[in-house]
Amino acid sequence: MHRPKTTHCLIETLAEITSLAKSLNVNQLQTPTDCPGWNVQDNLSHIISIESWLLGNEFTTHKADDISNTKNELGVLNENEVDLRRSHNKSQLIEELESVTEPRIQYLKNLTQEDLSSPAWTPIGQQTLEDQCLIRLLDCWAHMQDINNALDLDFDDVSASSALVLNYSISTLPKTFAKSIQEDNGLFKLSVLTHSQLDFSENISNKFENGYAFMIAKENGRGAFVHEPYEPSSSNNVVDETVNEALISHKTLISLLLGRKNYNEVKSDVKVSGNQNIVDQVLTNLNFMI
Repeated sequence: MHRPKTTHCLIETLAEITSLAKSLNVNQLQTPTDCPGWNVQDNLSHIISIESWLLGNEFTTHKADDISNTKNELGVLNENEVDLRRSHNKSQLIEELESVTEPRIQYLKNLTQEDLSSPAWTPIGQQTLEDQCLIRLLDCWAHMQDINNALDLDFDDVSASSALVLNYSISTLPKTFAKSIQEDNGLFKLSVLTHSQLDFSENISNKFENGYAFMIAKENGRGAFVHEPYEPSSSNNVVDETVNEALISHKTLISLLLGRKNYNEVKSDVKVSGNQNIVDQVLTNLNFMI
């Protein structure tokens, strides 16, 4: 049976996380990550807890002593689950991880397109089951990169999962650009260095050898992808034709989108042309993850 792309990617990511976790030693599990207050084991515990809940299990009644890094009620629930598992040894951790990923993978394999169209809970309100799977992919893939980064392992910019996450991330850019500048003028171009094969052809203004470039304009208060050369729909709309461009690596872009780094921390890694202030504003406001 053909599995829709989102579920296929989530299945692969859950399997990769389990395989990676089994390969780690105790010292690696205790390595700090860019998630505030969380080490590698904590990232895995978080994945376990959410996947377990999606299998129908209840959240713990355990209360974490320190919730200073949380921002909302969901964050507190996550911290409680992570704190509960901090006393677990590697064997306990792997056993529980496999006990949730194996049935979850089987569940995902059996989903039909009709199933994926049904309503489902997500952290941003009721959406479809496919939306839920996409958000789970974003979360699981992101935490796997946190682990990879902490352990100096390769960043994933080649898998179908990385491409799907980047596709979703790029789709948030017009809204970010519109919020970042006051007037209906200026053009923003984001050029991303990546090996991922993106499925964004209708909005890509240029595909170059090492990545993709996206052109965005703001008109009538809203941001939208546009093609070069850009012509505003209204002849009265005066547009500054200077292209304000940021050349950025896939890894650096993801660190901003996930809120793992702020723009000042990675600014030296970004090549900017055009209006530095506009580019700075856009890249400062990139964080979209829940």
